[in-house]
Amino acid sequence: MKLANISLTALALLLASAPAMSADLSVQGQLITSQGKLTSGKSESTDPTTLKSDESQKGKSITAPGAGVNLQYKLTDTASVGGSVAFVNYDGGKEKGQYNDLSVSVNGTYDFFKQDAFALYGLGGLSYHMVDPKDQKNEVAEVKYKSADLVNYDLGVGGRYEVVKNVNLGLSYRYTDTLAKGTINTTSIIATDSVKAKFKDVSLQQNELIASVGYSF
Repeated sequence: MKLANISLTALALLLASAPAMSADLSVQGQLITSQGKLTSGKSESTDPTTLKSDESQKGKSITAPGAGVNLQYKLTDTASVGGSVAFVNYDGGKEKGQYNDLSVSVNGTYDFFKQDAFALYGLGGLSYHMVDPKDQKNEVAEVKYKSADLVNYDLGVGGRYEVVKNVNLGLSYRYTDTLAKGTINTTSIIATDSVKAKFKDVSLQQNELIASVGYSF
């Protein structure tokens, strides 16, 4: 959670310094279609009778809906900086897995093409992800998970169109992959016994299509 606090602090400082940069603020509501793949390295258990697994958990791609809010400050005619908060609920059932992703990101954009009210831009940045697998339960056992903290890099392209003054519609593609991997701790409860384990080197890869409606102040 320290990384989340750092990201939020950076975003707050950016907001506070806006007047000094003479930047225009744009607020966007986002609808996200995300294809995510959660993977991990070997697992370790505190139970001496349980063997360690040296095989990576490849994970399977899950397509899921999400939503977010994005803030952008226009520094020049073509460049802007900002940040966003987003939430995606991945529900692939028992076969593919179930988890939530809450992310905070900081980014920069550059308009490489502009004509009248239309613009195309490139995007790059960093994002913090709190990945929270859903607990599982059956007739034999219950497995409880703790969330993993990840840091990803983000790359993307997009376009926007100003439909009326100060109101724009946007569509963008974003790819994100993990730079700093995390760990998921688990507790398995079988009858009156509990076994703790952890999955190391957890990473999250996402391909996202984002539709947005923005308002500029």
